[in-house]
Amino acid sequence: MKTKLAAIMVGGSLAVAGLAVSQFSTAGASARTAPESARVATIDVFAIVDRVLMNEENQQAMMALQNRVNEELNEIDERVRGLQARLNELPEESPERFQIIQEGQMILQQREELYNSAVEQLDAQRAELAADAYEQIHKAANELANGNGYTHVIATRGGPDNMDRRAINAVVQEITLRPMLAFPESDDITERVMKHLGIDPDEEIETEMMDMAPPFGG
Repeated sequence: MKTKLAAIMVGGSLAVAGLAVSQFSTAGASARTAPESARVATIDVFAIVDRVLMNEENQQAMMALQNRVNEELNEIDERVRGLQARLNELPEESPERFQIIQEGQMILQQREELYNSAVEQLDAQRAELAADAYEQIHKAANELANGNGYTHVIATRGGPDNMDRRAINAVVQEITLRPMLAFPESDDITERVMKHLGIDPDEEIETEMMDMAPPFGG
């Protein structure tokens, strides 16, 4: 019966719709002529977005939403258990049983609507946080690119070692996140952007998996 609403992290990789960006242009690139020679940097945008979503402030914000909804769901569950207890005490021929069953069905419908709304709210909250994180990363990448002579910054993940191989759709997504097949590590600015944003690349982040109270019928 239990269904879990977990932070949407699969194999340590965040599946963020709209973030599959293959290239950052440096600041003002659209208004200037192409340089005589290009210098390309790479960045794992998705790893940085993951870290931003997993920081303590954002985790607390998402947990606050979940805790509030869980309290409401638990109250509904208590009402359902009370109705079930009353129903068990009544004989099969009692006309009151029909009224209790109808009331229970209405309460369960309210619970389902509350749960679905909570899922949508959590998804919207995570989407807003991810979009804000991407804006910060975009700005930081352009600043570092301009300061270090890079003309292009390509968003790409690393090699195939940490790919999610559980399903073909997951593999296809992992491939699309890796447009660069070969690049020198010295031109990867992921850690430099993290530090620019005040993120310690070496810090281990512990996250609590969010467990929403189970919806009925689950």
